Amino acid sequence: MKRLLLLLLILTLPSLAQQACYFCNSQSGVRQVKFGRESYPLCNDCRNKPQVCDLCHRQVESPELLQDGRMVCARCKATAVLSQDQLERLYERVKGFLRTEKLLVPNPPPVKLADKDEIQTKFTRSGRAMDVAGFYSPYNPEEIFILSGQSEETCAATMVHEYTHAWQSRNCPSQDRAVTEGFASWVEYHYLMSVGRSYEAQSLTRKSDPDYGASLQTLLEMEKKVGKAGVIEFAKTATKLP
Repeated sequence: MKRLLLLLLILTLPSLAQQACYFCNSQSGVRQVKFGRESYPLCNDCRNKPQVCDLCHRQVESPELLQDGRMVCARCKATAVLSQDQLERLYERVKGFLRTEKLLVPNPPPVKLADKDEIQTKFTRSGRAMDVAGFYSPYNPEEIFILSGQSEETCAATMVHEYTHAWQSRNCPSQDRAVTEGFASWVEYHYLMSVGRSYEAQSLTRKSDPDYGASLQTLLEMEKKVGKAGVIEFAKTATKLP
């Protein structure tokens, strides 16, 4: 009898695990819900939440799920970067822009497309906790991580920003965060302007974090006086913003 009960318990455990909610692991009222072509177990609370695309933030009736659980509408999925091959092609475009700006480095770091869970786990190991669309890891190995599911231009702009950190690691002295992030934002700003994304470029100047927004504004004002080449030379030698 005990053996029979143990066998029944073993057979039941996998099915119980499968009934945990895909999003929150709750087992309260879990039912299968279809997202695109796939079905996922969702609890009462998660089923009743408005379904909002995690990329464009619009409410949608039939979103699909990315591998890391983010909901995405059909419109965003059609333009999203979801494969390493797509990212590599964008990287070539980015390196072309950086070559014209004389910011290309020997042996550029590789880029890797990462889902939200992976990129946040790796980023928090650096000692900071914030949502990021990409980050540059300078060692073990040197690599640029880019969040999957973004539009091509957002991915490219993020790569420009993170690649600039790689350029800084080879060319610049020890700098405070205002110079580091301000200059990377300045290069990102010029990339966006070069591809006709002036609205997105201007939005960088309004970021609430002063190391990004206010520092970028300072460098844009400097550019009016010394030109782009002057700003690049400043970034090579300065430890602080004026």
